[in-house]
Amino acid sequence: MVAAILYGVGGGLIVNEIGLLLTFGDYWSSLTWTFFIFLLSFVSVLILLGRYSHKIFEEFHEFISEKASLYVAVFWQLLRSLS
Repeated sequence: MVAAILYGVGGGLIVNEIGLLLTFGDYWSSLTWTFFIFLLSFVSVLILLGRYSHKIFEEFHEFISEKASLYVAVFWQLLRSLS
């Protein structure tokens, strides 16, 4: 638990310094918010991939083995009709 608290404090300090470096002292810059949203999104995706990776790979394998040729054929016909 102590290690988790230290890790969280260290992460907060790093993000704080990155925000300061990116905005040259202006914490209310849109770049700071963009970076924060990007970081939050990236961590969320990593958490979801970690939790559901088995199911994602299982469904991807099913897609490749059973339905890929159908989707490729439909996509190919769509491209031919557009040109």
